[in-house]
Amino acid sequence: MLGQHLPITDGRAGGGACGCRGRAARGAVHQRCHLTEELGAPIDPRAVRTVAAAGYRTDRHSAHQLTADEARAADLVIAMEPLHVDLIGRVDGETGNVSLLSDHDPTAEPGAGVPDPWYGGQDGFTATLTMIERAMPGVLDAVRRIQRLADARSGRLSGGGGVNRRGPAGTSTAGS
Repeated sequence: MLGQHLPITDGRAGGGACGCRGRAARGAVHQRCHLTEELGAPIDPRAVRTVAAAGYRTDRHSAHQLTADEARAADLVIAMEPLHVDLIGRVDGETGNVSLLSDHDPTAEPGAGVPDPWYGGQDGFTATLTMIERAMPGVLDAVRRIQRLADARSGRLSGGGGVNRRGPAGTSTAGS
């Protein structure tokens, strides 16, 4: 996810570019930032409090700037705000594999994005985490669709690679 709203840790909720690439679509989530002043900076203490209270870890958080190669190699890049989609376009020249996190939340206004809580108080970080968590089922569905397409193209059988095809109405659930 692009943007530094909240960290992605343990492959769960977060903020920052989520590039699910090739075999990485099987579970790896990479966090990237878009501004160089964020590189190497520690996570905002308000974000730490918010995600720790929700049971998420922040000890492995590290900002890394998205590169053109990473953007091109990713099957899916998730941006937090519409501005981030534009920034990815400047880095990569294309945005065909980019979506807003809010586009994966069925309750969100299309194209709304997730507002950056940086300039507000603690409640903004709590609201951001809520938005991120609401979008995660849709993000996982998108990753599963990408993986099914990749499996179909390569001729792999549908039961392999940790993806389980038992789900309501053609949806998938992740295997353990």
